[in-house]
Amino acid sequence: MFKILQVVCLACCWWLGCPASIAVAQSDSDASPPERSAEEQIRIQLRQYVAAFNDRKFDQLADLLSPDLQYRDDSAGTQIDNAEAFLDRLKNAIANEPTLQLDAQSSGVFVENPTKAIVQGSTTLKAADVADEDSYFVLTMSKNVKTWKITSIVEQSPEATLQSAASEAIESLGWLVGTWQDSSPEELQSEIEFLPGRRFLRRTITDSSGQQMLGFEIVGYDPIANRVRSWTYLSDGTFGEGFWTGEENHWSLKMTQTLPDGRAASGTYVLRPENRDTMTVQLVSREIEGEPMPSSIEITMKRIATTPPNTNEPLPTAEAE
Repeated sequence: MFKILQVVCLACCWWLGCPASIAVAQSDSDASPPERSAEEQIRIQLRQYVAAFNDRKFDQLADLLSPDLQYRDDSAGTQIDNAEAFLDRLKNAIANEPTLQLDAQSSGVFVENPTKAIVQGSTTLKAADVADEDSYFVLTMSKNVKTWKITSIVEQSPEATLQSAASEAIESLGWLVGTWQDSSPEELQSEIEFLPGRRFLRRTITDSSGQQMLGFEIVGYDPIANRVRSWTYLSDGTFGEGFWTGEENHWSLKMTQTLPDGRAASGTYVLRPENRDTMTVQLVSREIEGEPMPSSIEITMKRIATTPPNTNEPLPTAEAE
């Protein structure tokens, strides 16, 4: 989940600036069309939840909830520990206000791994002759076979919602903490660590000896964009930034950079974990000054130093154990 951690090999010349002669001449047009992302699936099911509530289709609501749903309202001190009791609460609210309608907006979907996602957003309950009631929420969703289920709902203040989203987004990348070496001829190393406060990750890129620093990257949660973001600075003068998106079995980092000579470059890194200590990365959809460039070769990264004892984050893929 973290494409930052591949300087897709210096063999490919510093991320997006590699010459076409070094990269594998593989056109993006050769790639198969992507399947619907986990984020798209989740957003569709959230819209289904709102529609089922407003149409009073409680059976459909139940299908979207995990039987052991955990609900907590931090402002009211209410807590419920199963879906049946939660549905009873909704039915009672509708019985008291028959015209009750729900409007919900999801402001962020953070896919931690193929079977877990965090969703944050806001809701407004509307009823005739009653003032609108606004609320902020954080959902945890889990995937069972092919369907995402809501496993927990927490209603809280806007400030608490923001803090929770930031923490969840960065902690989900904690499995990357450690030192990695790529399979390029240069055998570049990447040391990844949390900065104090655990709100940012820092990746330091060095040569094969680990002594000469070639660049670094900062990854953190951007509360304005409401997404995980990274900023990269390389010793040759290249700098750039990008946004992360979680998919079913990989993460993608859509990146833009300014090269040392002032040219604009862009591309998307695809990171695929294979197991706890191995992952691959490839740069696709490359452009320099708007000109399409070949995709890079796929680079393998292996962990050469283990994570600290207090780091036990799960892998971001079901296949990797």
